[in-house]
Amino acid sequence: LRKGLRKLPPLYAIPTTAGTGSETTIVAVVSDPKTHAKYTVMDFPLLPKRVFLDADLTRTLPARVTAQSGMDALVHAVEAYVNGYMATAETRRQARQATEMIFRYLPRAYADGADLEARDKMLTAAFLAGQAFGRATVGYAHSIAHAVGGLTGMAHGELTGICLPPLLEWYGAAAVPRLAELADTIGCTTPEMNDTAKARAFIKEVYALRRSLALHAQALGQVGNGAAGLLEHIGHAAGDIGGAGVLADLLALGIEVVEDLLAALDGNGGGAEAHVDGTVNKLIEFHNHGWLQS
Repeated sequence: LRKGLRKLPPLYAIPTTAGTGSETTIVAVVSDPKTHAKYTVMDFPLLPKRVFLDADLTRTLPARVTAQSGMDALVHAVEAYVNGYMATAETRRQARQATEMIFRYLPRAYADGADLEARDKMLTAAFLAGQAFGRATVGYAHSIAHAVGGLTGMAHGELTGICLPPLLEWYGAAAVPRLAELADTIGCTTPEMNDTAKARAFIKEVYALRRSLALHAQALGQVGNGAAGLLEHIGHAAGDIGGAGVLADLLALGIEVVEDLLAALDGNGGGAEAHVDGTVNKLIEFHNHGWLQS
């Protein structure tokens, strides 16, 4: 953080994918092919002076990259929204708007790359999600995706999309109120639903979106020798914005917690709650007034 040695020339950003939101953040990520680590650089000169969103520049983006980058934007929005630690009313407004737009327009952009309305809306959604997480930070899905992505070379957006819905289940009651609000935002609720039912409905929609984009869960529990390998790799992911503390918490809590988390991630939905067994409560207790606390 704040490691810039000299003033940079004016930076103008023209994104050609709709996902990272890097055009509106102070963050850049550098991958080291030798150590398989990803390092985050954060400094204010990296914030572009102007941003130009041109849907035509994303028209020929392959469907798979459209899906991967779009899911990355969704994870930015959802993690920024449920974050009770640094979120503000403005970041939550941006995250809600981005979430609604992604659910509406990502399937269209994925199905038809020449759908310029969908492309334009996805660029706007990724920008809003980038603004939201730039202030509110990201969470566990990004932290794990950075560590696993460094080990495997898998696309970051695909990994975050794989991680998000089982992690939302894994969070348990701490995330229910915010997830219920997002469920209302995307219109997957009915008047008789309570917050828990709404949260489950939202998670179900995330699973459904992920499947519709052919982003299926991998055996993450087998990546890098499972929990032991991931813990060994935690130090390399410590530069992840909003993620260093999360990974440090997992390391402090021990290998049993990481094994429990990986078991929850190692599937396609509907069973993550079977792996909770108090792990989230331990993590929240460890945090005290931590990431999920409002």
